[in-house]
Amino acid sequence: MVNAHVTTLLSHLTQILSDGMAFSINDPAQAARVVLDATTRFHNPVHVREWSGPHIRETFEAVWSLLLICLGAA
Repeated sequence: MVNAHVTTLLSHLTQILSDGMAFSINDPAQAARVVLDATTRFHNPVHVREWSGPHIRETFEAVWSLLLICLGAA
């Protein structure tokens, strides 16, 4: 079940990255894997206790901003 969920997430991310006109990505599937890996802390249930931490939103925004810069979308 977990593998199917990760496969679905990667499929969605690949499609988003493929469709993103601002992105200059040669391999959307690889970029999707990088985004998923970089954001694991924010969607993997193993980290659920961290989600209510005082700085979680700030931390997510920092990670997301860096990803957007790296993807050429910012």
